[in-house]
Amino acid sequence: LEGLAYALREGKERSERRSSVPITELRVAGGGAQSAAAMQITADGFGLPAARPHVTEASGLGAAIDAAVGLGLHPSFEVAV
Repeated sequence: LEGLAYALREGKERSERRSSVPITELRVAGGGAQSAAAMQITADGFGLPAARPHVTEASGLGAAIDAAVGLGLHPSFEVAV
């Protein structure tokens, strides 16, 4: 788990360099977010607070939002969210 957290942190640092936008907190969703130990290891590896969103399976929600916008049920992602 620690190796995964450090690899993810490397991706975070690359994203920050490319975008010039600092990441100041983590939102962790999915199966790993259900483990208190995994959450703590991730927070420690990043040196940032980690929180769980109210939706634990964010990928399913994201797919539904994409579909709703694509079908024209919502005019934009901002409105759909």
